[in-house]
Amino acid sequence: MPASDFRKSSHHGATEAFQRLDESGEKVELDISEWTSEDVGNWLDKLGLGEHAKSFEHHRIVGDMVHSLTESHLKELGVNFIGQRMTILRDASRIRRHSANKVRFSTIWESDAEIYTRGPADWLYRQCIFEPCCEQPDHYKLTASSLSLTIKQKQIGCCQDKERVTRNIDLSNVAGVSEYEGKVCCDMGCAADWIYIELDGNKMLDSVAPLAVKRGEGDKIALEIQMAMEEAQALQHNLAEGQHMQR
Repeated sequence: MPASDFRKSSHHGATEAFQRLDESGEKVELDISEWTSEDVGNWLDKLGLGEHAKSFEHHRIVGDMVHSLTESHLKELGVNFIGQRMTILRDASRIRRHSANKVRFSTIWESDAEIYTRGPADWLYRQCIFEPCCEQPDHYKLTASSLSLTIKQKQIGCCQDKERVTRNIDLSNVAGVSEYEGKVCCDMGCAADWIYIELDGNKMLDSVAPLAVKRGEGDKIALEIQMAMEEAQALQHNLAEGQHMQR
């Protein structure tokens, strides 16, 4: 990509948001993991430490390595002044938080709950008890850091919708995920699959009601939640380890 396609945008005196122009001419943020050694050199220049750019380039330091830089690494790279090392490490830490936050709030999966969880029989039962046909289903949203559940709590009136509350479950508190394929008599293949979320028993958290999802999608969604849980916990561990290494 031509160098002219890149622009640098500053933030608190440095930049983690290099940008390129997409096909429509709009500026698109270039993630730090995509930085080349030249981009790392531009970052150092923005910090007022451009004299070290050649050393970083010689040692092939690229964007996804910036998060892992330590004082020992910087000494080997020839950054001899304590103040300069502190400047680089401080901005690297800020970039790490910025990148982590971008990942944390990205949506992985989002869906309404299945209303008629037992198929046609459930639909018929709800008609017989005159349940409002316009009732909003529960809503689920999975991000890289949490599972958000917007669920019905209690009836406000005999012909009115139920009170709805949102519970955000931090994935670091999830101990396991399992799936059960719902099958009932005469469901005509319409019964919901159920996903069970197990929380860390040591934290005394309220249990989570099973998630009712579309038939045949339970395995896939349970795997998405499991993978997000593992990645969130690994990221939390790596951030804590990185902070420890920089002390």
